[in-house]
Amino acid sequence: YLSIVLPRSASHPVEILGYPNNVDLKFVRRAEHVLTILRVVSSYVDNSTQFSDLAHADQLLKEVAGLLCGIESQKEKHRKCPACRMRK
Repeated sequence: YLSIVLPRSASHPVEILGYPNNVDLKFVRRAEHVLTILRVVSSYVDNSTQFSDLAHADQLLKEVAGLLCGIESQKEKHRKCPACRMRK
């Protein structure tokens, strides 16, 4: 089992504890980053009273989602590189 530590302050990062040897440390660190981002955004939205603040937060989330969805994996980039196509 994994435990999630949520500090009182949203400005402090979320931590994941108790990961056994069969969980990749890189996965745990990435999960901590994602959970920290979600917590900061949630805190921002909860504390926003202006519609413009909420609209700005929504726009940022849409842009981030677009950037992340547009990332090509290294494997896909490698298949598309001109040098690789010329070798075939």
